Amino acid sequence: MCEMSRKSTRQGALAKGFAAFSVALALGLGLAPASVAIADESQPPQSDLTALEAPVEAATLDEPVTEPTETAEPEPLPTETVVPAPVEPAPLEPVDVESAPAVPSEQASRTEPDLSETLASDDDVPVAGADSESELDGEVSPMAVGPDGATPPYIYWDVKDADTGELVAGASFEFQYRSRSWLGWTWTTGTSAGSIIDCVGPCSSSQFGNVLDRDTDGGEFLLEHYRTNRNESNRIVEGDNYRVRAVDAPAGYDWVEPSSWKTLGGENSNTADWNYLGGDQTHEVATFEVQKQQTAPVCTAGYVYAISGGGQLQQVSPNGTVSTLGTAASGVSNFNGLGISTGGNTIYAIERTSSSGTSANGTVYTYDVTAGVWTSTGRSTSALGGNTGTNLVAGAVDLSTGLYYFGGFTSNGDFKIYEYNPGFNSLQLKGTVRTSATSSANGDMAFDAAGNLFIVRGSGSTTTVFSVTRDNFVAASGGNITSSQSATVTTMSDVNGVAFDASGKAYLGSGGQIRSYNMPNWSGSTTVTSSGLSSTDLATCSSPPTITIEKFVENGRVNSSDQFRLRLAQGTQTIGETTTTGTANGLQGERIGPLPTVRGVPLTFSEIAAGTTDLTNYASSFRCEVDGVQDHSASGNGTFGTITIPPGGQSVLCRFHNAPLVADVTIQKQVTDPLGENPQPQEAWLVAATATSTEGAVAQTPSAGSQATDSDGKSRWELKFDSYTDRANLVVSETQQDGFEFLSGQCTITHLNGSTTVTDLTSADEQILTDVQPGDNVDCTYVNKPMVGQLAIEKVLDQTLPSPVQLEFSGTYTCTLDGSTVASGTWLSTGAGDAVLTPDEGMPAADMIPAGAECSAMETPPTGSTGLPNSSYEWGAPAVTGSGTIVTQEISTLTVTNTVDRVYGSFSVTKEVVGTADDGLEYSGDWQCVLTDELLDDETVSGTWGPIVDGETWTSSATDEIPLGAECSVVNEEGLPAVPVDGDPSYSWDGDPDLGTPVDAAEIPSEITVTNTTKRELGSVTWTKVDAADILLSGSEWTLTGPSLFNEGEALAITDCTEAPCTGPDMDPTGGAFLLEDLPWGDYTLTETKAPAGYYLSDDDVTFTIGKTSPASLEVNLDPIVNIEREGPVLPLTGGIGREFFPLMGAGILFLGLGGAGYAQLRKNRKEGSYFAS
Repeated sequence: MCEMSRKSTRQGALAKGFAAFSVALALGLGLAPASVAIADESQPPQSDLTALEAPVEAATLDEPVTEPTETAEPEPLPTETVVPAPVEPAPLEPVDVESAPAVPSEQASRTEPDLSETLASDDDVPVAGADSESELDGEVSPMAVGPDGATPPYIYWDVKDADTGELVAGASFEFQYRSRSWLGWTWTTGTSAGSIIDCVGPCSSSQFGNVLDRDTDGGEFLLEHYRTNRNESNRIVEGDNYRVRAVDAPAGYDWVEPSSWKTLGGENSNTADWNYLGGDQTHEVATFEVQKQQTAPVCTAGYVYAISGGGQLQQVSPNGTVSTLGTAASGVSNFNGLGISTGGNTIYAIERTSSSGTSANGTVYTYDVTAGVWTSTGRSTSALGGNTGTNLVAGAVDLSTGLYYFGGFTSNGDFKIYEYNPGFNSLQLKGTVRTSATSSANGDMAFDAAGNLFIVRGSGSTTTVFSVTRDNFVAASGGNITSSQSATVTTMSDVNGVAFDASGKAYLGSGGQIRSYNMPNWSGSTTVTSSGLSSTDLATCSSPPTITIEKFVENGRVNSSDQFRLRLAQGTQTIGETTTTGTANGLQGERIGPLPTVRGVPLTFSEIAAGTTDLTNYASSFRCEVDGVQDHSASGNGTFGTITIPPGGQSVLCRFHNAPLVADVTIQKQVTDPLGENPQPQEAWLVAATATSTEGAVAQTPSAGSQATDSDGKSRWELKFDSYTDRANLVVSETQQDGFEFLSGQCTITHLNGSTTVTDLTSADEQILTDVQPGDNVDCTYVNKPMVGQLAIEKVLDQTLPSPVQLEFSGTYTCTLDGSTVASGTWLSTGAGDAVLTPDEGMPAADMIPAGAECSAMETPPTGSTGLPNSSYEWGAPAVTGSGTIVTQEISTLTVTNTVDRVYGSFSVTKEVVGTADDGLEYSGDWQCVLTDELLDDETVSGTWGPIVDGETWTSSATDEIPLGAECSVVNEEGLPAVPVDGDPSYSWDGDPDLGTPVDAAEIPSEITVTNTTKRELGSVTWTKVDAADILLSGSEWTLTGPSLFNEGEALAITDCTEAPCTGPDMDPTGGAFLLEDLPWGDYTLTETKAPAGYYLSDDDVTFTIGKTSPASLEVNLDPIVNIEREGPVLPLTGGIGREFFPLMGAGILFLGLGGAGYAQLRKNRKEGSYFAS
């Protein structure tokens, strides 16, 4: 045992001893028991006090005392039990429990501590749980489902949805423990334990307030204390007895079982055996189950729904139990007009402006079956102007459309109906049904699943049903609505609500009472409920089976005033009657019903003659349909029949057919497409019908057996009999047309009672139909199919194609017959050969084309050079040949032939000369174009280009037939002149001509440029002027003469250049050395015109030749030219000027003048670029 247990035990023993002493003293003094204050709302050690249930001595009383501030709460419920103490203790002063230790849970062991434990210091004993903030002071964190995360001892339970098993949060519970007062042992509710709130999420850390649940999972409850101010004085004690009961169910839920106490042990026991299901020192009380509150109706037979004036929707179950659904509409007092849609998904009602009179307006309300609340749509009849002029006592939902209708009786006895469309939130007047009611009439309305309307009029204790067919109701647009009236039956007084269910029951309501009736005769009145109901209107969300009786007049009346009276009965009771009016053929406007009825009950229907009718002049029969399928067991000949609606049957229609003693014969001609499908009526085909009597007499109109079909493909006859028992055979046939074959045929005889006789026709030949009788409709159909042939398309590629191709060729084909297209489609061929034909949708295959059709074909030709070896080939226009006329069982072939055209290109040659050449020189040569293809051999075309002069262009012509795309090149240049410049051999062709870059032959010629380049080669001459010692002598002058191209044919004067730069003809700056350049080709003569000073002039001319042919040379080096030195003059002895001086001076002056003139001429020549060459 822990230290806390030892301390608590010691303190408890002291308290018990003091209490025992106090009791004994009180008994000894004879004090009144009421003055004894020993009851403890705080945690009592109940497991120690079990013995107190029997007489005990005061000295052995072992009970804790109570806190002075707490008193035990009396148990208010009759199920609570007070256990009186057998011995009344003497009164004692209460002990202040705040100074006394609380009894710990470990006391359940009831073992006394040893002395050492008793003497232990209080300071050494920790308070149990004081170190756990989450236990008393802190928040409790959320835990997983189940009692984990808490500190034992504790008690727990949970709340679950009975249908899903899921936890449901939001319930509250009351929790009680056992305590004792001077009155004895009682069940006591601790502080805040009368309505323990479900903790969801972190639970409050406060010790006060409604915070007893310490389980943070919604729907799970866990208590460690039985009252607030949670501390060790009010801890749950293991082994003690407690009890729990449900108080409030979670929002939107109800408790599955009535609230009752769940007690851990016996009802009057202070102890209990804990089950430890959550672990040691734990007890699981129970699972409390809840179910969601019902807000939606049940669409099962037997459930009826009512609405109160205060807007409360009520459910009446088959056993008569009345319960409410959802909440009442807010702020209403005259609710009425209840209507429920199929499946109960939507519910409507109206709030009337008045509950009496015939001047009410109504506002439409809708009910949310999920939330269980009413909401106004805001749509009121007042917006239509004035008031409705009715009492607005009825409402219903058309089960076939979901639209809501409501209405009431007018002061003149009519029933006015309004339509509310929820899709558009709109309101309008639908129409008025004549019901011949009084202003005080009450009643209701209802629809079946097919959309037929029933208006129930209650007047006093009588009830009448007015039926409106769906077709008549849908057609209504504000005016009068045709109806049929049932027989009036006695039911209950003051009917204000009606409903029908799927079992065939009718329910009538009046105030707080509902009665059920068996339909259709309103028998078996049974009170469903007469208490707990406040109803202004009734409704269900299921549909009753119905029955309708109608009349159909075939082929007109014998007399225009002939009429027929119809009757529907259950046993001997008439359910409804009506009589036809007017003279119209076909379906008559008067009918019985539709009326709600019941399955499994025989109903009889009959007709009798009315007006001038003699039924012997008519063939009479009847046929009944259940949900649109004829019930042959309830169909036959005559004027009386019986039907029992089978299980599952919903809508029954029985119809009398009457016809004069006539049989109608119709033969229709149809022709299919070539596939034998899509038969269409055919005009102008001959068909035949001939009648022969077998009993009595028969007359045929027209009398001719054969007729041509009309635009509908039909021919008609009428067979007239003398009496209903007359019979005839009928022979039918057709005349076959060319190009068609018989495919099928059938004759169907529909007897007046709806039964049929079917005869298959096996050919166009005559075939007999037997036992034709009055009232029969004979319908025969002959179906023919066109005889067919086949269309084929062949693809041909002619010899112009250079090589085979696997290209896809495609196109269309069309076949017409008599101006109409009878076949069309597309064709496809890969390369040459038979094409594949694919018919268009709805058209026959190529082998099923009607004979005689004319077919044509078109091709979408390939473009350009698609699929061809190269671009020099292009597709030509295709040609279609052959016969396209389809012949029966033959193949008609169209041939589509493709040709290939050759495409040629061209190129050009342009002549260009770079350099100097004589104008007018002509140039020419050879060219070649080569077309290379992987599939074909190389194709070469060649020819001659030119002659053209410099700057001109030559272009190939179409006659050259150069394939488009061929590579064209200049092969050579021929006939080139020997020299570019006539008479000047210094000019020559500089290498071979440039023949240009090859180009491809194209539609726009590409250009090749042939280029020739010229060059000029001039010569030079060198010589030196020396003395006898071969020493250069400067200052000599010369003349050079040469060919006409040299210096314009003039002699050139040459002066020795002695200093660079040289500006004259001599380009050598060395005195005595000469260099002349740019000399035209030819012969030259060099003559010295002036000798160096002091030297004799050379007498010999020097010749040389510039050229490339030996002995000529372009670089002439002459031998040195030697001058002989002169002897010096004799000078005067006296030093005077000798006579030789004067001639010398004159020569010098002359020399200077000539030198200046020569220098000027040299500068001029150099500016012009050459001294010598022209």
